[in-house]
Amino acid sequence: MKELVLFSLNKRFRNRMTVIMNLLLMVILGFAVHVDRFMTAEDTIIHLDHSVSRYHQQFLILNHNGLRYEAGGEGEIVLYYDDGWFIRSDRKLDERIIEEIRSDIVRIITGEYYEKADLKTKGYIDEYNKIILTEINTEEEEGKQPWIIISVVYFLILSYSNLIANEVVYEKATNTLGLILTSVSEKTHFLSKIMIAYLSLFVQGAVVMLMMTFWLIVRYLEDRLQGLLTFLVRIMPAETVSSVMETGSGRLLIIILLIMTGVLSIQTLMLIFFSGFTNSDDTGTYQGPFYLAAVAGYYFLLIKGTAEFFSTPVSVILSFVPVLSMIFMPCRMSVGDVSWLEVTVSLVLSVSLLAVIICMGMPVYRKRILNDRRK
Repeated sequence: MKELVLFSLNKRFRNRMTVIMNLLLMVILGFAVHVDRFMTAEDTIIHLDHSVSRYHQQFLILNHNGLRYEAGGEGEIVLYYDDGWFIRSDRKLDERIIEEIRSDIVRIITGEYYEKADLKTKGYIDEYNKIILTEINTEEEEGKQPWIIISVVYFLILSYSNLIANEVVYEKATNTLGLILTSVSEKTHFLSKIMIAYLSLFVQGAVVMLMMTFWLIVRYLEDRLQGLLTFLVRIMPAETVSSVMETGSGRLLIIILLIMTGVLSIQTLMLIFFSGFTNSDDTGTYQGPFYLAAVAGYYFLLIKGTAEFFSTPVSVILSFVPVLSMIFMPCRMSVGDVSWLEVTVSLVLSVSLLAVIICMGMPVYRKRILNDRRK
């Protein structure tokens, strides 16, 4: 089995198309790490209300990286005074922007009092240094949307679900399957295909991690990641950045295991089902509806997949259903608190189903392969 697995992995990762795709992925990751060099995020515009008209000139001459002021009380973000300083916004503002605006207010008012330069005004300066800016956020709360997890899972499903099944069909079409089965048993061939599917995911993931590590080291040597981090803070909500940073290694490992177990279950089912096919035209006829259903499910979850959706009883039940749990359980973990007991039960059920598929599918696979050999 070892030689068969190594031969298949060597053939898969050293063929011309795989090399080209990995080189292209290397370029894409390099672009992603240097995205701030190619894209410029739009400045955040703070509209000044008439209630702060006496300070308009001082605000307009301020120069910030990514933040500027404009006169006029109508806009997405409005700064006004009403027995206190307030900023009204149609969306959730980053804390960094709020702090910069507060600092500008303090600086302008402090400068105004300093012009008088007497002891009394110094007391006012101390008072205004304690100014608190209250944000009024008018955006309706939509909840977290775990679109990253959904996209990754569906990318793996669409890319790798039929990988080993197509390989068996290819071996039949090129008359190499019979030659292989003269050296190994049908059982060994079946288990080797499952091992190849697992190692393919692992090796490709390791390759991507090495590429990403390389580019992050390059960027760190350039500017210690300051430019990239500044860009991400400007275009992404602070909650998204913090939730990614707060994901523990234990939860990340569970998510990876759930996803890999689900993908392996789909691959094994596809391998058993398509083991009786002899040409790619027949497999394409049956794979088409599967891809359409997967794409439809992907867009449905992108539209409906809010925190409220993954908290419904139906989503909770589906998070324990093997295969479907590789989507619903990680999404539940990303939008709310899930007990370790629930996570463990979901993972055990997924692994158990994979074991059942392998045990019950092996005789079916062996029968279909033997029937093909007799023909």
